[in-house]
Amino acid sequence: MTYQYVVTNNGDPLTNVVITDDPLGDIGGPINLGTNDSETFTILEHLLGTTVNTATATGVLENGEICTASDTVIVEAVEPPPAPAECKELKPIDALILEYEASQAGGLTIDKVSWYRDKFDADDPTKNLINSTGPVVDGQVVNFDGFAAADAKNDVDFFIEFTGGSTATSRFHRSCSDDEMNDISDCGTLQGDGKDNDAGLNTWLLRDLAGNGKVLGCP
Repeated sequence: MTYQYVVTNNGDPLTNVVITDDPLGDIGGPINLGTNDSETFTILEHLLGTTVNTATATGVLENGEICTASDTVIVEAVEPPPAPAECKELKPIDALILEYEASQAGGLTIDKVSWYRDKFDADDPTKNLINSTGPVVDGQVVNFDGFAAADAKNDVDFFIEFTGGSTATSRFHRSCSDDEMNDISDCGTLQGDGKDNDAGLNTWLLRDLAGNGKVLGCP
């Protein structure tokens, strides 16, 4: 991680200005800074995890008074994304990462979308329910997950409730045998009408698939 510290004197001239960082220690100085003078220090540090850094500049005024200023930042350590993998390596697929394409649904906003471990049962909307989210607007990307933990079937349904009261169902095939949803070349294509393109509303763009600690790796 490269740290950069910019120290600017907005007041009277300062001497013996030193810069420290908790927890990194001494950063620079001593230097002198006249009114409106600025100095930049850059260091390279190896971090083992998320770090809270508090930088402090301390200088001496002409009358001998000590002047200090400090600032704090949080440097978050983020795990690198998993490497792209073939669809079969993701099984059991746990997450469908999809972008809502409202133009395929008459421009409607989704009030709520629920996803299921099996086909949607209109007589019992809670049967096989994994989770729900909403509202969902045009262009929003949603991570629909929990399929592996729920021991979901190959064919799973989304029940979509649009603002205004209309509803629809989208269907997805999770076994990597849907030729239109099993390869990185399918990223960005419309999804939602099932393996045989005969059931469900195609109103979702494929943004990625995830499972078994791996992803398809859509760009």
